Amino acid sequence: MPELSPVPRDAIVDRSGGVRARVTHHAVRRYAERALALGEDMLDGVEDRDAVEVLKGLGVPVAAIRDRLAYYGGVQLHYGAAGVLIDGARLVVVEDRVVTVVDRRAYPFRSVEELEGTA
Repeated sequence: MPELSPVPRDAIVDRSGGVRARVTHHAVRRYAERALALGEDMLDGVEDRDAVEVLKGLGVPVAAIRDRLAYYGGVQLHYGAAGVLIDGARLVVVEDRVVTVVDRRAYPFRSVEELEGTA
């Protein structure tokens, strides 16, 4: 069995239940663009796999990003949550994979009041 990615330092308690999501190149790219504000203009028109290589070449800690997304995607999977917000961005998990990262405003979480129609 493969070794689990580490628990991020900012996670006070490990809530993943030992679950990790798989992470696509696209998700790594979008996290760098949307959460870290890196490379969106320079990566325009570049395939995801190549974009990840460019990010590595720029010194972006791609392995650490992948580990972070795997951990928080695992938390989402473990709890069956609709979404997880990290670093101002929302993870999109399909089956067992983090497939992209979107600006949290693209798919905002709704409050209990909004869901109940009392807001």
